[in-house]
Amino acid sequence: MIYRLDFNILHEYNNCKSSNTKILESIHSILSDSLLLYRYKISKSIDKRFGVNDPEKIDFSLIKEKSIVVCHLDIYKEKPELIKDLINFCLETNKDLFIPTQQDRYYGKDGNYRKKHEYKFDISLELDAYDYQYFDMTDSDSFKQLKRELVINSL
Repeated sequence: MIYRLDFNILHEYNNCKSSNTKILESIHSILSDSLLLYRYKISKSIDKRFGVNDPEKIDFSLIKEKSIVVCHLDIYKEKPELIKDLINFCLETNKDLFIPTQQDRYYGKDGNYRKKHEYKFDISLELDAYDYQYFDMTDSDSFKQLKRELVINSL
């Protein structure tokens, strides 16, 4: 199952303590057998994590966990089309995949900034080709529903 977790904006940087990072880390902790994929420094207390800068370096044959939580979408910043490899791997091996997405485009005056973050919307468009469960992470009730579903599934 693919879970699309839609945030207002994705904050991704070293040791980030933003709401989206906290939510993704809490999802990882709720799941009994999950792998957290990250790009930037995260808390060392988090178990079962894999840091990667280049999605081509992910060796899918080594992933044995039942779920994968993508903590930093910036993993796919340079090659957004490679998100399909991760999605297809999870669908073929019956793994749950949690992907953060960003609701809004940046419409500021800075065209360079907007161009640098366009990959987030490319990934959102890639996801539209698949069946997924959508959760609006700006709505606390949606997050509670997701947590409840994950806890029930783990029983």
